[in-house]
Amino acid sequence: AGLLVLGSIVAQYGLGQEWAVWLRAIAVIGVVGWNSRLWQFPRTRSALSFGVYLSHWMLVAGMLWVAMLPRFRVEGLHLMFVGGFSILILSVRMRVVLAHRGYPLIWEQKSRPLQFGIAVFVFATLTRIGAPFAPDTYLMHLGIAGAAWMLGFAVWGAILVRRILIDGPGP
Repeated sequence: AGLLVLGSIVAQYGLGQEWAVWLRAIAVIGVVGWNSRLWQFPRTRSALSFGVYLSHWMLVAGMLWVAMLPRFRVEGLHLMFVGGFSILILSVRMRVVLAHRGYPLIWEQKSRPLQFGIAVFVFATLTRIGAPFAPDTYLMHLGIAGAAWMLGFAVWGAILVRRILIDGPGP
């Protein structure tokens, strides 16, 4: 799948073969869909599992968007990166940091910082991908989306740092 993605990038951007975007979409959707079992809602009901699940759906939706709507390619990429990868990073980072600090899994199930971050990133993603459809307020959409994304990371990060440095159970 990795070689297919790399080959599709070379074919599309190096050789001008626009159809290659479909090869990349098929490879990514196949790997992400199969490995994350997108057809099944997560068994564990937690902010972490929902964040990972949602991020994978955004990656798949972004790949399809880029392939199907080349005119709005940038918006599809934002769906993948602002929505998909940002939420995935936020969720996985939460688990790794808390696990290394000695927190039990129960803390993540109703993690308000993670829920806040996910909600704000979804808002930022929708605001960003909606920008070209509101030409009179395009730049305002970009500014709001960027500010929301930064706010999501800042609030999540501040609460997590406090949890680690001040409130943490520690070794």
